[in-house]
Amino acid sequence: MVLEPPAGDAPDAEGARPTSPWVPRDQQSLSRRCNSLAIELSSCVVFLAGRARFVWNPRRKVSPYIADMELPSLAEWGRGWLRYLERKLSLPNDDWSRSGTPSAAWDNKSGAPTTSWYRFDGIGMTLTLALAAKAGTMDRNTAISSLDGICDRLRQYHGFNEWVEQRGPDPRRADYPQGWRGLLMPEELWGSYDCPGWAANGQQEAGFEPNPIEAKGAIYYKGFFNLVLGLRALFAPERDPTQPIDIVYDDHWRFRYSHSQMNAILAQDFAAAVDGKSHGLCCEIDKLWPL
Repeated sequence: MVLEPPAGDAPDAEGARPTSPWVPRDQQSLSRRCNSLAIELSSCVVFLAGRARFVWNPRRKVSPYIADMELPSLAEWGRGWLRYLERKLSLPNDDWSRSGTPSAAWDNKSGAPTTSWYRFDGIGMTLTLALAAKAGTMDRNTAISSLDGICDRLRQYHGFNEWVEQRGPDPRRADYPQGWRGLLMPEELWGSYDCPGWAANGQQEAGFEPNPIEAKGAIYYKGFFNLVLGLRALFAPERDPTQPIDIVYDDHWRFRYSHSQMNAILAQDFAAAVDGKSHGLCCEIDKLWPL
């Protein structure tokens, strides 16, 4: 089943900037700001490391936050990490579809119970990749190719499968490690409350929602995917943000959005949250984390 948003990214007859079909007209300016915010936030990630210079044409139209930055070149261990990443993205038998298994090179163990998913290994690498590229160790095409590889993996089954499969209460509540008690979960709710990391899809008012982009939750997926797409847009501003991206769970559940449409949906979630009407900004459904 393909759920495709209505058309709304194409310019109108007079060439005016299109408006999003997902956001009311009085919120269009917010949508446009959020559409730029992903790229700007990605720029800030790079900016925090210092002042770096692009290794390609400095006259290219880019974010003002990253113009004329400069970083020293990476040490040998850093260059070794980049070689490792390039190999990691070209390993055989690295299949993120439902019928396949990602390579053992991708980490799905660290950070349990919240970040022990293959996608977080890829997401973390994109941030380091951006810093390395700014340091001049990678050329632009190599950086874009690596980001393309990670984006392609995030849109497949192993990029978001737990959102579809973790439905209702966690049946393992009685088996949680004692170390989580009072730290990751409220002491008084121990044994009757899901741990962070359990999606609990279906417990929201709307019921089960397999679509992670429009669901009332799953910000851990759509938000991070938006960040990675923003980093790619930062390095490849000539890319069309209205190009469709197929997010595929299996042959039955497939969802199609452009980067612009994802931003419009996130803008709608943020606008609703301001009015106290949105549950779309939570990760798992209705979690209270005592952090």
